[in-house]
Amino acid sequence: FAYHFPPENAIGAVRPFRFCKYLDRLGYQSHAITAADVRSQPDLKAEYVPDPFVTSPRKGSGWQVERFIRKFLLPGVTGTRWAISAYRAALKFLQQHPGRRLTIFSTFPPLGTHLAAFLLARKTHCVWIADFRDPLADNPGNTELTGFQREILRRLERFFVNRAACVIANTDGAEAKLKSTYPVL
Repeated sequence: FAYHFPPENAIGAVRPFRFCKYLDRLGYQSHAITAADVRSQPDLKAEYVPDPFVTSPRKGSGWQVERFIRKFLLPGVTGTRWAISAYRAALKFLQQHPGRRLTIFSTFPPLGTHLAAFLLARKTHCVWIADFRDPLADNPGNTELTGFQREILRRLERFFVNRAACVIANTDGAEAKLKSTYPVL
């Protein structure tokens, strides 16, 4: 699960793209589920799952619920409703490819990638690797959060770390922070 992916020009698109590319070179098959519109790139092994918050603004109660979450509970968090759509797309993909061994990989941010991966891992009992490109809790960029919002993020991070089979950090500092916060890693 990679919310950002080429051809989207976002900094978060490069890491999952390279990961898929190198997996393929090593003989593994990859299939990315992303909110980036990859339909113009048929050579990419990726599936476009639109984010309803972006593609259908102000439509339905789900949009309003996510808006509330983004405004009051988890400012800046994206992809919460997308996670459900991505999870369903992954289930459909698995039904179309029965009997395959699967490892789930999710790259954060945004939060929706880990939510989708958690749901799929829980349903399929497959191995889940959670990639933290940024810390979810105690992110230095989150300067405007209330104590309540910080606690929600801490609990979510702990939840994901405790349920993933493997956790990846992209820097030595992030690795040290995760290991000091969660000594079982």
